[in-house]
Order: sequence, then structure tokens, then C-alpha cells
Amino acid sequence: VAHEFTHSVIDATAGFSYRSESGALNESIADVLGKCVEGFESPIIGQSAGLEIRNILNPDDCVRVLPGELPESCAQPIQYSDYQIMPSTEDNGGVHANSGIMNRALTLAILGGSPTFTPRPAAAIPFAALLMDALDHVAFDSESGLEDFAASLTAYCLIRERADQVTSSQKGLCSGLESSFKSTELLSEPI
Repeated sequence: VAHEFTHSVIDATAGFSYRSESGALNESIADVLGKCVEGFESPIIGQSAGLEIRNILNPDDCVRVLPGELPESCAQPIQYSDYQIMPSTEDNGGVHANSGIMNRALTLAILGGSPTFTPRPAAAIPFAALLMDALDHVAFDSESGLEDFAASLTAYCLIRERADQVTSSQKGLCSGLESSFKSTELLSEPI
């Protein structure tokens, strides 16, 4: 439920188009914010409803194979160099197929860079607040790509941190974001 509600929030704030890279970004933000609302107790989307769909920390780990789908086709890329260019007639240009790249980056940031999942509800709320604030205040383009978003979110976070406009629980998130975006190839240069 939180995932679907978040799509409405994204539409009302950043307005990312639901196709190709901007759609993968839209899908990922809904995944991660949905998990934050649920308490960030598991990396598996849909687990609380008994319908496991995908793993936001390890998107290359196939969680569920749909009827008629090959097991290897449900695994998602985890680095930008593995982004799958798809026709708009397939998954709206890969919105679900490619959401794993940003899912992994944002999840790593919440986990403090750890590739091992441990429940972090206390870290999820400040992160969600920062992300929601950025969606509302940064002038994203409706066709923003994954790299554009990574650079803009990191810059926004650093500006707020340098101006002492982050909460004590948000301190350190900026360096975590930057590191996570680099590990998924969404940032190559320091901001």
C-alpha cells in the first residue's frame, strides 16, 4: 500500500514520467519509501503482504519468477553499466527491470554502506524525510535519469548539511549517498 501511495507523492512533487529511466527512478523511490514506511525490516518488496516481488538490496537475486518468465529474466541490474535498454512496449521501457540499480544505491545509503541487510528502522525515517524533502524542493525534470537524480540528490543533501539544515539523525547520510551512488556507477566524480 505504501509503495502505491508513494507513486502519488512522486507525481505531485517531482513528477517523474513513468517510462524508461525516469520510470525506473519513480519505481525505485516508491519501493524504497514503501519499505521505509513499513519499518525497513526486510529488503524484500511485498514480503509483509505475502507476495514477494523483488530484493531492494540485492536486485540481482531473483525473488519471484512470474509464469512464462525465465528465472534469469527476473533478476535486475545492480550497476548502471548493466542498465537494460528496452522498447517502450516492454515494461514501459524497463521501469521495473531497471529499478534495482537505484534500489540498491538507496538501500546501501540507509544501511550505512553495508552490503548485508540488518533491519534499520531508525535510519529509514530520517532518510525518507530527506528524500521526500528533495522530491518537494529540487527542480527535477520529468525525464530525469538515474545519474541526474543521484547527482542532484547528493548535491541537495550536501548543501543542506553544510548549511546545518539536517537533523542529527540525518548527519552522515550525504557521504553515504555519495558512496552508494559511486558503488552502483551512478556517480563517478565527487560532488
